[in-house]
Amino acid sequence: MHHFPASEKTPHTLALFYRCFTLRLSVFLALFLAFTPTWAQTPTQAPHLRGLVVTPNNTVWMSGTRGTILRGQLSPQSTLQLDTLVTGYTNKDFRDIWALDESKAVAMSIADSAVVIKTTNGGKSWTTVYHDETPGIFLDVIEIDPISGVGMILGDPLRGHFKALLTTNFGSSWIEIPASDWNSPSDTLESFFAASGTSLSIIS
Repeated sequence: MHHFPASEKTPHTLALFYRCFTLRLSVFLALFLAFTPTWAQTPTQAPHLRGLVVTPNNTVWMSGTRGTILRGQLSPQSTLQLDTLVTGYTNKDFRDIWALDESKAVAMSIADSAVVIKTTNGGKSWTTVYHDETPGIFLDVIEIDPISGVGMILGDPLRGHFKALLTTNFGSSWIEIPASDWNSPSDTLESFFAASGTSLSIIS
């Protein structure tokens, strides 16, 4: 390496040295960026909300994918602030939800093992009141009479009959209704749509 005497370090020499140094630095940075892996951030997809119920005291409950259940109070000014509730089932699709008031609600997941959960304290905690891991099970809708506490859950045909569950205590427990002609598929009724809980209604 040639060392320049002090008398030889002219402005032209310093400028040449600066240009060479800048060029090498640029090449180094280009190579570094070319061989450095880039980490792409996958945007978090918002859950799909399918279940919706509004109670007589204007409490709004919603349910959906990724174990999502929301609750809020509709104000007189028609504003709504929703709180996300922890269910303990982060991978479930809660396709339908029923609620009596701001404290009591029952949510139903559709498939990949059917789960029904209930809260009596506004979603602070949930109790699993029904669980079925039968392959092919697919629950569609839940409906409960707010006066008597009698209600049903209906699902797609399984082993030749529509899945049917009964509660008499506002969803605290469920029993399977024996299969018969009444819940056998027919030419005009082969299956249900989940339809956000609108495929089953209580007629007064």
